[in-house]
Amino acid sequence: MVPHFNERFMSSRESTCWTMIRAAAAGSSTHREELARRYLGVVRAYALARQEFRAALLEAVAFHQPGTPVELEEEAASLLKALS
Repeated sequence: MVPHFNERFMSSRESTCWTMIRAAAAGSSTHREELARRYLGVVRAYALARQEFRAALLEAVAFHQPGTPVELEEEAASLLKALS
């Protein structure tokens, strides 16, 4: 459950990241748009890096361990889970 948030508008300089996150979670469209504007690039970069890491991990598993594609995917998934 999202705690109650005072809907008073805060300028970008006054708001903290947690203030903005709470406001966005409470449904403030202004704060959701600002949160997306600020962090979309970071989220996209993280997702791309994770995808590239997974591909490299799968390649390393395939190199060091023979098996079917399904077995290799399972091994890579297991390693990713262990690293999380």
